[in-house]
Amino acid sequence: MEFRAVFGQTYSQRYRFFQALLDAGAGTAFEAALIAVERIDAPERFKPDQELMVRTLTEQVDTDHEVRGAAEEEDLAAFTVANARLDALAFFMATQLAEPVCRATGAEDIPFSLCSSNEQVPGGEYGAELKIALDRFAAGFFARIINFGPVYETADIIATEAVMLPEKADLVSNLLVEMNGMKPTPGLVNDHSDLIAYFEGLSETVKARGEALDSQDLTTYRNVAGDRRAPYCGARSNLSSHMAIIAATFFVDPLGSCRFTATISPEDIEDLEVDPAELAIYVDAVTPAFSEALQERQSFNAESSPPGAGSTVDDTLAWFLRATALQQQLADTLSKVEPPAAMDSLHEAAVEAPLELAAFGSRVVELLEAAGPEFSVANDLATHPELGVAASAGISQNARAACQDIESVAAANGIEAELGCATIFP
Repeated sequence: MEFRAVFGQTYSQRYRFFQALLDAGAGTAFEAALIAVERIDAPERFKPDQELMVRTLTEQVDTDHEVRGAAEEEDLAAFTVANARLDALAFFMATQLAEPVCRATGAEDIPFSLCSSNEQVPGGEYGAELKIALDRFAAGFFARIINFGPVYETADIIATEAVMLPEKADLVSNLLVEMNGMKPTPGLVNDHSDLIAYFEGLSETVKARGEALDSQDLTTYRNVAGDRRAPYCGARSNLSSHMAIIAATFFVDPLGSCRFTATISPEDIEDLEVDPAELAIYVDAVTPAFSEALQERQSFNAESSPPGAGSTVDDTLAWFLRATALQQQLADTLSKVEPPAAMDSLHEAAVEAPLELAAFGSRVVELLEAAGPEFSVANDLATHPELGVAASAGISQNARAACQDIESVAAANGIEAELGCATIFP
């Protein structure tokens, strides 16, 4: 069985999970690769890349021994921590390799957009210095964002985050020290200040989560960050074109989730120049899609209650299957509508929002289908850091806002558009 596939399985006894990890090659994944890379007779232009790969693989071999030791000890927290460090090494290496080498050797789960670090970046020495600092930070920080699956018990999550959160705090702190010591070129001074402000906010978030974890207040720990995409996407959207190149590794947004997190302001609505006749045609075109989704949601609500503390796994699975189908159908229907040019970004947001809800629902379905007999909807799903109530509420809020933006633009132009946003996206 493939190593990552082990986490998608359900095991009746914990030791079987660790045995599956060992059988899949935990602790031996990098040794053969290191030997192979050392034996390559690389062209002169790729010698530095080969040397970087050898150094990284050597570190990965040592860290992978920690992975195997944790699996043998059946210590899931130690296993997760060591595995995160492996991912950080691979991520950072990808950002530093020449693009052809990165594309040829990169892991499938590392976006190819990271394979461009040897290209010339704006900002001279400052730009190069900041890019390496952000590359290193992104590698370490993203690798330490853990998607805790059904195999993790509460004690595992606490033990893992007790290590991960201080390390993330150190990463942010060290980056801020580096950035405060840099001298940005004149055209990038404002960008630099904005990035420092963003990372200072991120530092406070990580600190608050750590304090909640120390007091074992898991509710606050899970909710303190709120919608973490909003400040991230706000900072990303404010980057100048030059800073966007320098900071691309951290602000890569590979899933495109930033395209619909921000809502339109009243000022933007007033400034939006859209032909009223074209807008009326557009509203007439999207209304049936929302009406169908609204009717399905109302029928849905009348026939079954949303998952709660007393819900069974089967009932919850059936609910998410139906909810996911509803959102996917809405997105598919909306995607066939051609908006006025001035409404392109708003329409894209309206399509992407239910798509993300459908993707979220699919992940919940996978989790529930793999759940064992001891899985609890109240304890294991509702409080899940990535798939629980808080995460679902944040995505629904974004979807509702995207829908309401269309209503607001229509109303500002004297056109009635009652799309049922609050019911479709509760």
